Amino acid sequence: MTSAELWRALLVRAGTSGYEIHTRPRISIKPRWFWVSVVGDTLFIDNAQQHVPSVRLSRARRISFKDFDYVYGCYVRHKGNAAKAKREAVKKSRNTIYIVAMIEEANSHYRAVT
Repeated sequence: MTSAELWRALLVRAGTSGYEIHTRPRISIKPRWFWVSVVGDTLFIDNAQQHVPSVRLSRARRISFKDFDYVYGCYVRHKGNAAKAKREAVKKSRNTIYIVAMIEEANSHYRAVT
């Protein structure tokens, strides 16, 4: 699945009602939940509404396809080494942890990164 195809799948999944997923920490800390919603062709992440513990964002964060595409590229290049992908991607996007969580969650549903 290409980054554009995965992006469209995430936009559809967020739909009009949104959904919650959690971060995917690589160390022994409890994952934090966050809300994913869509407006037009842009994803937004915010504090979880139903699950705890929630991330603590002062306001919703916008995730553009450009940011998503960059992080996805890092993820694919370092497939099997998500920590390295996160280190590379975090230099460009402050939303890396959320984007990687969406990629990994979608991968389990759509087999996006094979």
